[in-house]
Amino acid sequence: MARIRERPILIYHQIGVYPPDQMAYGVTPAAFRSHLDVVDEQKLEVISLGEMVAQMKGEAPASPRAISLTFDGGFRDAAENAVPILAERGLKAAFFIPTEFIGKEHSIYGAKLPCMDWPGIRGLVDAGMTVGSLGRYGARLYESGESKWR
Repeated sequence: MARIRERPILIYHQIGVYPPDQMAYGVTPAAFRSHLDVVDEQKLEVISLGEMVAQMKGEAPASPRAISLTFDGGFRDAAENAVPILAERGLKAAFFIPTEFIGKEHSIYGAKLPCMDWPGIRGLVDAGMTVGSLGRYGARLYESGESKWR
């Protein structure tokens, strides 16, 4: 099978309703639903990130209509608001959690937002979602001081 270098992955952070100045990386639950409506209208196939990687590596037949969904940042609102919508549609996604903020607040996007705690992360796994690490802080390496790399 041929390898595919690039595949579409829709990346989300916050899924909630906040003041506009706190939504630079977020969408409302209604907007998220409308994104998934477009996915349906375009007859795209939402597959797990693991399946997507297998397609990219040439280990599984590549579907030209396949996309994956990910949620970065570990924000509690993503789990609380996105997982029920995903479950309604029988879809799976990957959630990437920065370990430093588990059970805490994270203010990387201009507002202090609560992050998932361990029971919330377990709930993702129980719901069939993929859970991975977004590193310790969830920051881009070039934005972090070298001391945070160690």
